This record gives sequence, C-alpha cells and structure tokens, in this order.
Amino acid sequence: MSAKLSHPLQHISIRVPWHDNGWNGTVCQHPKHNSACLKLKNIAESKDEEAEAQVAGQSFKDLQEPQLPPCLKERGGFMAPFAVTRSHQHPYAESGNASHAHFRPTLMRYPAYSAAALPFLWMMKPVVFGYDQRTKQPNAVPYTEVYPLEGVGEDLEPGKEELGFESIWFQARDNHVPLLECFWDHVRPEHSLVFFYAKQVPLVEDTGRRVLVGVGRVKKIGDLQEYTYEDKPKDGLRSMLWERMVTHSIRPGFEDGFLMPYHEALARCDEGREFDPAEVVAFAPEDRFKEFSYATEHVSHDAAISALLAMRDALHRANDLFSVDITTQEAWIDRELGRLWKKRGAFPGLGAVLAACGVGMGHFIAQAVNDKVGEKGDPWKGWDDVLADPKAALPKELARHVDRTIVKSWQTMHKDRREFLELLSRVDLSLDQAIFLVEPSQWADHGLTCSPKDILKNPYLIYEATRLEEFPIALGKVDQAVFPNGYILKHFPLPERSRVDTPVDARRLRALVIQRLEAAASEGHTLQTRAELIGGLRDRGDGEQKLATLVTEDVLRVAEQENYPGEVRVVQTAAGDPAYQLERLAQVGELIRQTVRKRAKGRRHDVEADWRGMLDDVLGKLPKGDDLATEERARKEKTAVLAELAASRISVLIGPAGTGKTTLLSVLCKHPDVSAGGILLLAPTGKARVRMESVIGGAGVENMEAMTIAQFLSRTGRYEGYLGRYRLLGEDDKCDYRTVIVDECSMLTEEMMASLFEAMKGVHRLILVGDHRQLPPIGAGRPFLDTIQELKPDDLEQHFPRVGTGFAELTITRRQGGTKRDDLLLAQWFGGAEVPPGEDVVFDILSGKRASDTVRFVPWETVDELEKLL
Repeated sequence: MSAKLSHPLQHISIRVPWHDNGWNGTVCQHPKHNSACLKLKNIAESKDEEAEAQVAGQSFKDLQEPQLPPCLKERGGFMAPFAVTRSHQHPYAESGNASHAHFRPTLMRYPAYSAAALPFLWMMKPVVFGYDQRTKQPNAVPYTEVYPLEGVGEDLEPGKEELGFESIWFQARDNHVPLLECFWDHVRPEHSLVFFYAKQVPLVEDTGRRVLVGVGRVKKIGDLQEYTYEDKPKDGLRSMLWERMVTHSIRPGFEDGFLMPYHEALARCDEGREFDPAEVVAFAPEDRFKEFSYATEHVSHDAAISALLAMRDALHRANDLFSVDITTQEAWIDRELGRLWKKRGAFPGLGAVLAACGVGMGHFIAQAVNDKVGEKGDPWKGWDDVLADPKAALPKELARHVDRTIVKSWQTMHKDRREFLELLSRVDLSLDQAIFLVEPSQWADHGLTCSPKDILKNPYLIYEATRLEEFPIALGKVDQAVFPNGYILKHFPLPERSRVDTPVDARRLRALVIQRLEAAASEGHTLQTRAELIGGLRDRGDGEQKLATLVTEDVLRVAEQENYPGEVRVVQTAAGDPAYQLERLAQVGELIRQTVRKRAKGRRHDVEADWRGMLDDVLGKLPKGDDLATEERARKEKTAVLAELAASRISVLIGPAGTGKTTLLSVLCKHPDVSAGGILLLAPTGKARVRMESVIGGAGVENMEAMTIAQFLSRTGRYEGYLGRYRLLGEDDKCDYRTVIVDECSMLTEEMMASLFEAMKGVHRLILVGDHRQLPPIGAGRPFLDTIQELKPDDLEQHFPRVGTGFAELTITRRQGGTKRDDLLLAQWFGGAEVPPGEDVVFDILSGKRASDTVRFVPWETVDELEKLL
C-alpha cells in the first residue's frame, strides 16, 4: 500500500566521520592525529593507524580493498569524485552464526559524490512495534500505526532458537523491504535536502551536539540491494543491505550545496590567526537531536530551516574572522529558505494533530489534503471537505480511517477547541508532542496550570508548559509558527487573540527570559542580572529574517509587571542590581536555607562517647618518630569532628581526598546511639554509594542501608527517572532513618538538595559530606558550598580544629600507613585551599631532586612525541 500513497516530503541527515582532507576519497593526511573520527564505534574498533600512515593521503581508487580505511564504510569519502567498490559481509555471518552461514560477501558500489545512507532507527524492532526493549511492554506509538506498514510483522523474523540469541534488529527481507521503502518514499530527488553532520570535529570540544559539515540536494537514490548467498535459499533466511547510495549535489564550486569552511579555519589558526575555531562551527538544532541521529534520519522542513540558519550564521562568523568568501553559499541558502517555507506551509503540525486526536494515518491524510488544496490553499478547509465526504476527498486506503465517530467528533467540536487544535498545527510537532498537548485533561498530572484558552491568548505557553516535560517543544518552534515568512503571515494570519505583532511582545519576552534562565541554570547559574539578560537578548537573532530582539530596560520592565508572577522572580544581587530568577529555583533555594537554619538552631543531641578511644581502635597505635606529632594532630582533629557530627541536627563534613572522611564516618556509625535509630547512606552516583557502603559496612556497622539519591527520592515521587528531574511536592515526608549521611555533596544541584531536604522529616542527624573545592554540579547552583558558607564559623582559619556548630573540616591528609602521598600533595596546590608551609616539597620531583612512586613529570614538545610517550 505504501507506493499508492503520497508520502509527506522529508529531508535527510547523514552522519559522517571527521576527515582531515575534506572527505575527498583519500586516506587522511595525518591518520594518527585524527582522533575525532574515533567517536564512531566502527572506526574506533577497526582503525589501524600504522597501516593508514603507510598510505596517508592516497586515493581510495589506488588502494587494494584490505588497505581501505574503515571510514569508507562510515561515509568518510562522500566527496570523492570517483566511484569505489568494496565488499560487505553481514556481521552475523562474520561471527559464524549458523543462521547466516549461507551469506557471502556482497559487493557495494559507491558512486561519485555519494554516501551509503542507512536508517538505523527504522531497523529496530522495539521502535517499529513500540515496546520497551527490556520489559517488552508498550512504551511508544509504534511505527506500524503511523506509517503504511501493514505487511511488517514479528512473525516474519527468525526466532531466538534459529539465531541463537535475541536481536533487536530486523533480519528478514520481507520486513526490510517495506520498512526501507517506506523510509525512502518520503525522500525525493531534487526536492529533498541532505545534511551531513559529524558527532565530533577537532574545532570544538565534544559537547554531545551534532556538528553540521555540509548540505546539498538529493540527486539520486540507489536501489535496494539483497545480500549474496552461497546458494539462493529456498527456506533459509534472506536479508537486504540496509544501505542505499544517495548521490548529492555538493561540488567543489558550491553551486548547489556546500561544505562548511572548517578545514580553512584550522589552517588559518595554524598560520597564526588568533581566533577560536569553535566560533565557526554550526550545530544542528538542539531540539532536533533525533532528526540528526541514527546515521540517517528524516529531517522536517522546520528542522531544515533551522539548520540552514545555523549554517548561515556560522558562515558569517567565519567571514568576519578570516575573510572566507561566502557569497555563493549565502545565495544558495537564501534560495532554499524561500523554497522550504513554501513547502512547509502554515500548518506543518496538521498530521501530528490529526494522528494525536485518533485519526489513523493522520500524517498521510494531512499530505493528501495538502496535495489537494495546493501550496496556496488552506488545509483545514480541506479537512472540512474530508469530514463532509471522506470517500470523495481521500484515497480508499485513507478514507477508511475517518469513520462516523471521527466525523461527528470534529463536526460537533466547540469552536475554542477547534481554534486550539488549529493553533497547535501551526507548530512543527512530533507525534509524541501532539499526543501530550491535544488532551488537556492530562495536563494537571504533569503539574501544568495553564489551559487551552491561556495558550490561545499566549502561544508561547506551548514552550513554557512543556519545557520540563519528556517531549519539550522548543521556543524556536513556536517562533516559526508565530513569525513565519511574509507570505504565510499575509495569507494565513493567526487569530486576533493569538497574534503576536512584534518580537518584543511581553508574552514572547517572558518566554525568552525563561529560556535564558533555564540555559543559565543548566550551566550552574541560578539568576541573571537584568543587564546580562538585555545584552543576551539583543545579541540573538532568530528566524528567516533575523528576528532580532532589540529589547530595552523600559520594555523589559513592562514585561515584568504584566507577565512574570508565578514563573520568574525579580530579585536583587548582593551589589543591589536587579536580577531575575526562575520561581522554582527561588523556592528550592528558600527551602534549603530555611532547612539549614532551622536544623542548625535545633536542640542538639547529647551523645556520651570516648571518640578518641574509638578512633584509636580503628587507626591503631600512634607511629613513632617524626610523624608522631602530625598523626597526633590529625587524631585530635578527628575527635573534635566526631563529637560535632554526633551532636548536630545538620552538619557539613568537608576535606580533600586523603583526610579520612569515610573512615571517620564508620567510627561515628558504630556508636550505639547512632546505629540504633537506623542509618541511611546516600550518594549521587552508584560508584560513590558502593564505596561508602563498603567502608562503613565493612567496619561492622549494623542497621544500615545505602542507596543513590535518585533511588531514595523515587520512592517518594520526588525523582522522575525518565526525565532525570528532581521536584518538590510541597509537603514534608517522614524518613524512617534517624541518621542520614550524604556523600559527594559537591555534585548536588539545588533541586536535588531541596528535594532531599523535603524528604528528611524525623531525621535526627543529617550529615552532608564532600570536598567543596571539586568541580561544581552539572546543573543549577552550588548548594553544598552555600551551606558551608552558612555554617562556617567566623575566623575559621585562625582555629584548630576547624569545628563549629554544624561545621567540621578535616585538613590533614593521612594515607597509606600515615605517609603523605605525592599525588595528594600536588592536588592540594590546585584545590583552592591554603597550602601549609613545606608542602612545596612535591616540586622537588620536577627539579629532579628526588623520584616519586605516584607522580612523574614528563616533558614533550610535539604531538608525535606525546603519542610515543603515551
């Protein structure tokens, strides 16, 4: 049935490895220096740097097949001006699997200027059938319900008995063909663009984002190809190669597509031009990660527009930095943007909205409607025609999905509901996003407080309401709906109440402020000054016409008064400057401060203990000789710390590695008064949990349990694993343990710590442990450091031991039989704390005065020298 239907047009993305010679069909000029290509697993496992170095810079066409580098298979020669042939063996046949024993190496021909594109995601059974790989339970809308794939079935696949193992990949030809044909039926030569991207390039650190390296037009799609067999199997397994050769339009003159000037940027840097080559990198749209993943994937019109704009901006930066000529590329981008806006139309989300409302094959019905009304027609009027007479308006295969119930539900729909769905269809929604939005009755379960009428009055709530959900809708998507090109604005204007006339409309400004505050939070900052926000907003540009947000302080003040309550709090910095903070971060900050202050002022515990005696039992006798005084001082410090930890309702225990924090805690936990009430050990990572549990549990401590923070908070609903999000519930929960010890607290964000504090009702002793001089957490705030500052006594540096109410610091490093390790001495110089006199002896190693078992300084001057040393 797939071939009879008009498939919605899609563009494609194709993943390539980094290549130091422009992907021109040669071995890299310096194979050993190309570590970026190792980001791809197949290359990392197969690359032979020594062998490649022997043929460095040579053309693929001059090499024997065993000499070809593994990057050819990963599309590393997509700019080769000649054809290349190589043989491909099925990986299961290579591993000697009996089910594939009849498979033989199959010749694959790579035409000039082409790439072997394979849509991995479409070859995964859990994705196509919509179930969880581990539990086999449904977890997503299956592709078989979204696309015309009635012939695809699990029953066509070889079973576990035949394969010898369970595979998530489709193996059978009878499934391969309809799946691959359906994928490629969306891609049309001369109409679809092809974006080439890399996971890693040497211009920028690996950020996890996709780097756009080139774009062109799909010129030709090669045929599907079946594997070669020893004997044509009658009943044996048959399979298709997943790759299809895509010939593209990029040529050296860049007349119909182009490569980004990354190699030129690196060359100019090598020549001594002072600029950061990362500035010329174009990233794929961050909210379109799926569309630029899985080796080859569909790319929507909106994603293509965003990608072209990112590439244009990067080209402008390159022109500014090293005067590269971008005239041809810029003209091509402008032509393509105009064409894409026409193809996109005013309602790119129509298919997703129909499907989310229960209309089977909604995307294909939307395409049929669009084909009928044309680029200048209104597809919603076309949908009304479908409702009036489905059989007359649609092909038979689609008309059967619009039954009487569907028709009546739409024809009797309230006008506000219809207007809301039409507004949603202006946004390029995925099906998952549409499913979430079209049913407002489910919103409250996710903490959403807005209504469809609120969204009709403020379309930017679509971004705000979903930004913390599983399928967030980027602000840029809403911008493209509200500010499309001039033709769409003129012929398909938004309803009066939804219309946003200027980029500095208060509704849009609030969304932009929230977006920037969320971005700042992800980098560790919990507030932004008004000046910082204004500068950031004025520098940004969005949309085809560079939708500059020339905001002023006057305009921002108006937005504050009209829109900020409930989402953004206006505060003052310590210097008195006005600043903005997300309301939820303001709330968690307040909860942390109130909890710390309340517990610190609470009634202290009276614990009778011979802490020094317990320490000596664990650490053994004092050493003799020069080390006696230092060890005696260390034990005096630990004794004072133990007394404070036992007495305080909240305390911080800080100190660098080697000071014995975990050993000290094992002594605390062995005291009957502490262990009797139960002990809970928490840590942000599994590794830290296991280490703490092994040391404290190994000391014979009983009545103890250890968990990660996520495991503990999941029990109370304060951690959503599928989102990786910690949240407050607005009420305290009683904890069954009387002593709670949290390790590696420097890794905790404000939301993690606040969620934890909210679940600590009834805890007698809360101990926060860590080294605040380590790297800050990945996320908003540094609550552990803030808590330390709150509890830290005045003039602390003048006292020994460094102990106060709720505060305890270990300062003396003692490891490996009481000796100081050189690596720990060296680490002290980079920890930010005061380094005691005499600790500079570690640098005697650098001068050659002595050797060390744990530190060695090795000089090198060139990359080749470093490689040999490593």
